[in-house]
Amino acid sequence: MKHDEHVPVKEIGELLDTVSEKVPAMISKMLTTLYSREAGENMGQATGAFYKELLAAGIPKEEALQMTKDYLNTLKNVANSISPAGTKQEFSNK
Repeated sequence: MKHDEHVPVKEIGELLDTVSEKVPAMISKMLTTLYSREAGENMGQATGAFYKELLAAGIPKEEALQMTKDYLNTLKNVANSISPAGTKQEFSNK
């Protein structure tokens, strides 16, 4: 770095303070949304609708069931990937 370049240390510190205050609250809200009763009900309805649509499209029952399990596993993986370390909500593959 050249001697005449200015590193905005104060501004960087203020930015990091803001991020450290806002990010945990944002993650908490996301987790509440993902793990609420309402979220579970919505996920159940969405999964049921997904399965019914597969059947209506002529997909055999066993294949539709596997595709529905894959759909739920994808949702599980997304939820687990955004859970912060130490508070990770692991879903089973049952």
